[in-house]
Amino acid sequence: MSYGLRAQRGDSERVLVLTLETTAVHPARTRAGGGASKQENMTRTLSLLAFAAGMATVSPVARASQAYELPSVMVIAKSSNKNEVHYAARVDKTCAPLTAAPVHPYWLMLEQGPGVTEPLSSSELRVLGVATQEVTGDTISFVVTGLPSRRFLAHTERGADGACTSWVDTTIMGAQAKLLGVYVKQRWLGVDYVQLTGRTAEGKVVQERVSP
Repeated sequence: MSYGLRAQRGDSERVLVLTLETTAVHPARTRAGGGASKQENMTRTLSLLAFAAGMATVSPVARASQAYELPSVMVIAKSSNKNEVHYAARVDKTCAPLTAAPVHPYWLMLEQGPGVTEPLSSSELRVLGVATQEVTGDTISFVVTGLPSRRFLAHTERGADGACTSWVDTTIMGAQAKLLGVYVKQRWLGVDYVQLTGRTAEGKVVQERVSP
């Protein structure tokens, strides 16, 4: 079994590899020039007026269904440094998954400071992208490209404090468990192992170490 966890960016901070978790919600994520003719200025003015008129006609329903994000439905940590790949999920105002493909990954560059994010490169997406995802009610079933043998179920709901929350469960050592973390131990030319940790419904902590 191979996970292909060797995506590299030529930047030691972005050498990647595979912890998945839970969390709470955050709102989802003019050209100037001189010497324009009167006709060009009028065209620009009319364009701006048309744009403003279009904005004024946005319906309350459209505004109500705007996207919010659960920024860390899933987190992938690596042993080489503190940078992480986070998986965000777009949800609506009721905390239900929004669109048929709400989950998307991004880098949280903790080596550069808190809150610094970057998109994944195309090569990184081939390892850490979402291979498939399907929404059923408040559950998103998805597979990470680098872990094709595992299906993760992300559940979204409104918490007691009114904020949207989520958790992930998957199969660990043959038992269905709430995911507590996935730790990837790297070596010089690849991955040593991937360790999944979770808690079963009975409260038992289970771990599974997978060799690539």
